[in-house]
Parts: sequence; C-alpha cells; structure tokens
Amino acid sequence: MLEIIKKNGYIDNFEIINDVRGGFVKIEINEHMNKCKSIRPRMSIKAGDIVKYEKRYLPAFGFGIILLSTNKGVITNEEAKKLMIGGNLLAYVY
Repeated sequence: MLEIIKKNGYIDNFEIINDVRGGFVKIEINEHMNKCKSIRPRMSIKAGDIVKYEKRYLPAFGFGIILLSTNKGVITNEEAKKLMIGGNLLAYVY
C-alpha cells in the first residue's frame, strides 16, 4: 500500500526498520497529503459502485485515491475502473 501511495505522490519515502521489538515503518510525508484513513468495515464493492464511494470518501472528483484489495492485488480506484473490477475498500488518501 505504501508503494502505491508513494507512486501517487502523497509520501516522499518510507523505510521498514526491523528491531528486536518487532520493527516499525518510518514514513516521510510531503505537503500533498491532507488526510489518510482506513475504511472500516471493509466493504466489498462492484466495479460500477466505485464512483459512489469516490463521492463518499474523496472531497472532489479526481482529487485523492481509494485503495482496493482485488484479485489483481492492491490497486487504486482509477486502476479498478480501467480494469472494470471491484474489490474490498481498504483506505483513502487525499
């Protein structure tokens, strides 16, 4: 998920640090990220319903991304619309 968020320009970099306590992730956030939240409960949606959830979770059309877990892996809402597949809603970022 962090690779997708980085590819879309919301974070600059991230590093996975393993230590004796179980490890953690160090994330460098840039000025483009305003909000990042997980979506609970995880809802299964069809390809035709993606626009409805974009209106619900994103502040404006074309502004931000929704992450979905699909049979093609974790992808954004735009990729899911192009592939015409649905999936489980994971998170949104804008």
